[in-house]
Formats: sequence, C-alpha cells, structure tokens
Amino acid sequence: MEISVAERPDAHVTVVTLHGELGVDSAASLRTTLAGLIDGCLIQIVVDLAPLTFCDSIGLSAFVDGHRRCTEAGGWLRLAAAGPFLERVLAVVGLLGWVPLYDTVHAACTGDAAHLIQP
Repeated sequence: MEISVAERPDAHVTVVTLHGELGVDSAASLRTTLAGLIDGCLIQIVVDLAPLTFCDSIGLSAFVDGHRRCTEAGGWLRLAAAGPFLERVLAVVGLLGWVPLYDTVHAACTGDAAHLIQP
C-alpha cells in the first residue's frame, strides 16, 4: 500500500490518501503515518479511501485508533469516498456513524453534513 499526505491549507486539514490494500501487512504504516501527524499537532485528518482496493479488520482497527487519538488531541479523523463494498463493511462492523464517513474528500474537509453517510 502507498500512503500520500497532502495539506489542504484552505480548510486547515491534512488529507491522507490510501492506495492499494490495507491489511495486516500495511496497517502499521498507516498507524505510523497517523501517529506522526497527530504528534505533530495535525489533528484534523481526512482519510481518502477512493484508491483503496482492500481493507481487512486490522486495517479497520487503524481507523479506530487514529480516530481515538485525534479525538483525544482535540481534533477529528474523517473517512471519505469509500467504495460500496468498504462502506458496507464499515456499516456491518458498526464503524459507520462512529467514525464519520463522507461521500467526497471535499465534503469531509468541510464537514458538510449533507454529504455525511448515515448508518
């Protein structure tokens, strides 16, 4: 999996884009990336899921950990642009609604409630 990080200074948000498969072999990289951002006081994070082709339970736990750490630091972590399969997985395991999921990266960056996907 490849992880890219970009600043959105217009929205004071950091966008983390995941490319490929997020699983047991790559979840540690995501955790490290998120921890580095949070430790650097970048605590408004959007995770762009559009290029993600696979996610297992270990990958899902990285989202939970990142969300928890951001919240504890006074910020937030939002997911964005999940494909239909991943959206369904998030709903089935109970993360949809607990970790906010928006239909686009732009909506997640702005917190546009009209584009928040409900469980």
